[in-house]
Amino acid sequence: MTIPADILAADAAGDIPDGISLSYLAQSRDHSAIVGIIFMVCFTGALMILRLYARFFLVKHSGLDDALAVLTMVSLSIWRMHFHPHCGEKKRPKRDDMQLIQQLSR
Repeated sequence: MTIPADILAADAAGDIPDGISLSYLAQSRDHSAIVGIIFMVCFTGALMILRLYARFFLVKHSGLDDALAVLTMVSLSIWRMHFHPHCGEKKRPKRDDMQLIQQLSR
């Protein structure tokens, strides 16, 4: 694993507390969040499909709220794919994270 330049610079400046390794700071912690987001999107989509099934086939009547639910789900999916295509890409800690680590170690 390569250590990003900003982490190396913080280490050279002595800004990283003792006991925190550079490899730990360079690790991605996105996996659990990505899994949770994917689960919630799938769960919400399944509930929407069940709702639409009930509205169209059981009640035989749909309303504006059904159209808005579909529109919202589709538009958010398109927005996510267009503006955030790098889902799961490794990200390094932000400077704010490093400052928080420094404050907590004091």
